[in-house]
Amino acid sequence: DYFRPHILFQPIAVATARLLGLRTPIPDARHYADGAAPVEEQVMKFSGGKEGSILVFHDGISLRRPTTNAVAAMPQVISSLRAKGLEPTNISGLPPGSYRSL
Repeated sequence: DYFRPHILFQPIAVATARLLGLRTPIPDARHYADGAAPVEEQVMKFSGGKEGSILVFHDGISLRRPTTNAVAAMPQVISSLRAKGLEPTNISGLPPGSYRSL
């Protein structure tokens, strides 16, 4: 099983998840795109995905992020990944130990 902790609670949540036997994919900051970032930036960063990568699209709106472009970026990212011969799936479709965080 996989668990994606909220960024504010990562140290505690990661430690607790590991004690419970859960895997915790932590994003690689080089490929991070805030949900409010322009669509073009998100497409560029997420289209760098490789086989086994996990893409996390931040689509929520909060006080710190009053807008999101993640949903608008998704179709272009998926199209770009498919053009590279990759077929996106949900995390439960990945075999244990085969993932990398992106």
